[in-house]
Amino acid sequence: MKNVLVHYRWRICALLFIAITINYLDRQVLGILKPELAARFHWTESDYGYVVTVFAFCYALGMIFAGKFADRFGVKIGYSVCVVIWSLACCGHAFIRNMLGFGVMSAFLGLAEAGSFPCAVKAVSEWFPRKEQSLAVGIITSGTSIGAVLAPALVPWLAVSYGWQSAFLLTGIHGFIWFAFWYVMYHAPQKHLRVSPQELEVIGQDKKAGEEQDDGQSVGWFSLFKHRATWSILVGKGMTDPIWWFLLFWLPSYFNSRFNLDLQHLGLPLIIVYISTSIGSVLGGAAASRLIARGWSASRARQTTMLGLAVLVMPMMARRRGLIICGSLSAC
Repeated sequence: MKNVLVHYRWRICALLFIAITINYLDRQVLGILKPELAARFHWTESDYGYVVTVFAFCYALGMIFAGKFADRFGVKIGYSVCVVIWSLACCGHAFIRNMLGFGVMSAFLGLAEAGSFPCAVKAVSEWFPRKEQSLAVGIITSGTSIGAVLAPALVPWLAVSYGWQSAFLLTGIHGFIWFAFWYVMYHAPQKHLRVSPQELEVIGQDKKAGEEQDDGQSVGWFSLFKHRATWSILVGKGMTDPIWWFLLFWLPSYFNSRFNLDLQHLGLPLIIVYISTSIGSVLGGAAASRLIARGWSASRARQTTMLGLAVLVMPMMARRRGLIICGSLSAC
């Protein structure tokens, strides 16, 4: 009989964390290599801006369908497809020599990477009770920052030592390795042989109440816009995400043009900025979970935490030093 575990859900959390880390590692490669590629292929700022726009547009487009795709095929298959496609797209950049090709690869990268968070959040809802979900999501979200930190640590070294193509290839390969572990380790909790009855009880402790409220009917797209929560998410994400995306895609170029930092010297400043996002991400999730444990409603706890973290972006107005502090906003 196979051994059963009491805390297997945290292994799933670790797998999701690694996937998000790889996700952000892969999408950072082009931004970090931008000064090198711009000089090699004679890009203008507008050219690079077009590639970033293509990625962002396809990412947004993928988000529209990613959740339904995960619901239709399940988290295991849905996440597997997303990771394999974006890993192929990341590796594919190494074989491109023109702007159109980089745009096409970025389009596939954006479409596939859009499925990462919907799949991860769905997995958390399946594997964690409500009181632990904020912490689990906080840990997973911190992978965005870890990936952003690893990228400036690894990509310049790979590019200088082995050529810019190696940066795309070696970062993209990590996705295929993750896929192998994911496919073997992930199953629904109720069907998993390594999950103990005690852990199943913990996971399902607040599921029954939710199932009683669910009538099993699908919700139409346009009906969602009748709810205040939908508009809150749209407005909130519309105001905060551009800040993070700006830091992710344009900060390496800014450091290069403003401070004349080349590939060998970009790493440390970027690492300092992105480490702050890791701290904010974990502390934000832990703070919300702590408030819920003290009796706060989930909505009030999460909104209060996000408001406090959002205030931290304001020092960004204080020129250069503000960039470091504002990284904590990514936890929202």
